[in-house]
Amino acid sequence: MRRSSRNPRWRNLEGSTDGLQYTLTLRKGLRFSDGEPVDADDILFTFRVCLDEKVHATQRDLLIVGGKPIAVRKLDAQTVVFQLAKTYGAGERLFDGLAILPRHLLEKPYNDGKLAQSWTLATPASQWAGLGPFRLKEYVAGQKLVLERNPYYWKQDAKGSRLPYLEELVFLFVPNADAQVLRFQSGETDLISRLGAENFSVLSRQQSSYTMSDAGPGLEYNFLFFNLNEPGEKTPPDLARKMKWFREVKFRQSHLRGD
Repeated sequence: MRRSSRNPRWRNLEGSTDGLQYTLTLRKGLRFSDGEPVDADDILFTFRVCLDEKVHATQRDLLIVGGKPIAVRKLDAQTVVFQLAKTYGAGERLFDGLAILPRHLLEKPYNDGKLAQSWTLATPASQWAGLGPFRLKEYVAGQKLVLERNPYYWKQDAKGSRLPYLEELVFLFVPNADAQVLRFQSGETDLISRLGAENFSVLSRQQSSYTMSDAGPGLEYNFLFFNLNEPGEKTPPDLARKMKWFREVKFRQSHLRGD
């Protein structure tokens, strides 16, 4: 057997010698950020949703190997077995970036065909649940996003203190890069990222309560999202007309080419 522990959510992930089967064992006591326990049924539910063609999950293609969906079966409440149709070099990494969905919150809307309406900007913070170190506390459109410490996060430091150390993170929405710099200079924000050359030069000349360092090239990448949603009943006609543009393949292709 081969063993991988790259994904810290799992206690271990063991692969068969032929590379066609992986056995995943969950950590004991693992909980979602709302306090509900995580078990094998949440894993099965996540795969069922992500592989459902009607859901249009972005992860679906990653869960199809050799032209067939990964087969999932439950051994017990803490153990799940995955079966692949053929060997896949990155097999043990398939699960690293897969967010486990809370079955207790999303199974009913999924069965009712309303999964897409479950988690929207209007959904109360108490109805969101994840496995990360922070959880949603507040969202104010166009102003800020507030995350609070997840009291159920599994990880601890060497002394046994539960992580994370920070109680809260506040992300402010600002209109442009120059406004970000002004807020940082005034002490209103503590972090700033993706500086252009001009703003980096400005901050470098005005260092007082902070220190600037150039760490060299980064591995970040930029990408675009196209809104392909159908306009609603209350969508203004002019906006509906523009939304129709983005549903045209040739329009999206020309936009990416810079035509």
